[in-house]
Amino acid sequence: MSTRATRETITVGVDGSPSSSRAIEYAVADAVRRSATLRLVHAFAWPYLHVPTGPAPGTPADGGLRGQAEHVLSTARSEADAAAAAIAATDLKVDVALVDGFPVAVLMAESTQADMIVIGDRGLGGFAGLLLGSTATQMISHSHGPVTVVRGNTVRTGNVVAGVDGSASSLAALKFAAAEARRRGVDVEAVMAWARPRPTSPGDLLPLVYEPAAIEHEARAVMSEAASAARAASPDVCIIERLVHGRARRTLVGCSENASLLIVGRHTHEFGSLGSVAGALTHHAYCPVAVVPAHDLRA
Repeated sequence: MSTRATRETITVGVDGSPSSSRAIEYAVADAVRRSATLRLVHAFAWPYLHVPTGPAPGTPADGGLRGQAEHVLSTARSEADAAAAAIAATDLKVDVALVDGFPVAVLMAESTQADMIVIGDRGLGGFAGLLLGSTATQMISHSHGPVTVVRGNTVRTGNVVAGVDGSASSLAALKFAAAEARRRGVDVEAVMAWARPRPTSPGDLLPLVYEPAAIEHEARAVMSEAASAARAASPDVCIIERLVHGRARRTLVGCSENASLLIVGRHTHEFGSLGSVAGALTHHAYCPVAVVPAHDLRA
């Protein structure tokens, strides 16, 4: 039986970097759209490295590594309050947490309860930030729930784009995209890229001759099935089907130029293998990227 709270929670990993600040601003708007609680979390790894974390003798009581970490959180809270005020969100509930542990472990634990984990696409670039960008790479592969990596244009009001490849993970992403589009008042563009067969593992034998029309027909059938399932789940959302000849990564990066959000599934191994490009999209897309697991693994 689920132990998750009824009220949604959007959890942001913060580290004091400019990327973290952009993630906070994005998450504030997302939390307001969902009427969710915003939770700001800073991972504090120093106790695990056996170094003193308190103030040195004769220094201010708020000094030391823990004092610095608390300052990161207080600054993050101020940034969240300012972002909420900018959109007149006077009733946004904000929680803050300084959690001992390394970023991936802390955010993985948070993902068992959060409805969304939001992180920047890169951190401070040094040991103090513990490379939030590296954390993003691991989170999109292993999080218990959806993860949004904030990058590119975060204020664009374009459609939500969802990558489709015929897998359970991409169907979950398309249904997730419909819910996001409803909250934003936009349409969903379901995009499927198709091209000639490519090996998916060492030793794969590919046909010497293939029929492009047959591949396109199969892709169209996959798209139609996925879109029908998403429409059944969200009949009030317009889902536009786009079948594109080309590779998934290049196609979706191109589509992200006008999108407000790009959503893909993870760990996909079927028709288009979108899971293999999810990581690349979090580094090259022109808008925030959400990665959705095939099944809800949260408690």
